[in-house]
Amino acid sequence: VKIEFEIKQKLRYGEQLVVCGNSNKMGRWNPNDGVHLKWSDGDVWKGSVEVPAGGYVEYKLAIKKKHGQPAYWEKRRNRIVQLYEGGTTIVAKGIFGRDVDLKKKDDKMD
Repeated sequence: VKIEFEIKQKLRYGEQLVVCGNSNKMGRWNPNDGVHLKWSDGDVWKGSVEVPAGGYVEYKLAIKKKHGQPAYWEKRRNRIVQLYEGGTTIVAKGIFGRDVDLKKKDDKMD
């Protein structure tokens, strides 16, 4: 299952938005090993990760600071993505620290 992230957040120069979660592909909660999103126009950070089908993954968003300072984690419960079937692409679109909508890629996105 592919999860594509589109997260809006304005950051300071040198900071980076990272997705960290409970799977190896999401860094096992270590921001250095998580999915590093890339900045795009409009302060939207984008990236993707492939995870095995079945079960679920938990994740949070974090801001990696410059010069090795501790990451800033969003202040909320872990986000959960149910992984129903292989070959599916899920889009996680939203704002850091706020709601993130999950939709299948072929569904109409708002």
